[in-house]
Amino acid sequence: MSVRDARAWSRHLGEALALFGDEAEVAFASHHWPTWGKDRVRALLANQRDLYAYLHDQTLRLLNEGLTGAEIAEELRLPPGLERVWAHHGYYGSLSHNVKGIYQRYLGWFDGNPAHLWEHPPAEQARRYVDTLGGVEATVDAGKRYAADGDLRFAATLLNHAVFAAPQLTSAPAAHWPSSTNGWATAARTAPGATSTSPAPWNCAAVSPRRRRAPSTPTSRWR
Repeated sequence: MSVRDARAWSRHLGEALALFGDEAEVAFASHHWPTWGKDRVRALLANQRDLYAYLHDQTLRLLNEGLTGAEIAEELRLPPGLERVWAHHGYYGSLSHNVKGIYQRYLGWFDGNPAHLWEHPPAEQARRYVDTLGGVEATVDAGKRYAADGDLRFAATLLNHAVFAAPQLTSAPAAHWPSSTNGWATAARTAPGATSTSPAPWNCAAVSPRRRRAPSTPTSRWR
């Protein structure tokens, strides 16, 4: 499936604002309730237009600096003027997901690292990771240590390898899982379906704030 064109999306929102902004009394948007009132409708269209234009342009700026999609998703932050808009917070998707989609639209899945050209599929890769770490139990224990340190993102990665290497874990007694008292076992098993509005720690900014890098956004009218 083709990734949506953020640049075209922004332009069409601008077109809708120009054509109907002075007349529209209500706007019906997907995944949300209607917006009533001419001023609110205009603000909604303008903010959404600016949001997608900003994501598109800044993703391409960082792409041209040599960053990969995953790196751009970690680097890019909305300026205060756009961040303050409630509808721009993670709900149906997230800034991280949208940035990766924009990167994919222009450069595809390959991130320029030759080591990623012919990787093993998940199950084969997981067996090798688990073997390197000393077995399934050692992998789970390592995941618990990372979870205790607050790095639930990597804890989920380790658990993912453990499950692909030993699928029976998904139906094993609770005793075979990490203790649920640390919140990792339950959270990690539900993480793939989580959104950025899920409670911490599945909000990426809340997982490891000490690892966040300072935004590198240029001066703009949204500041």
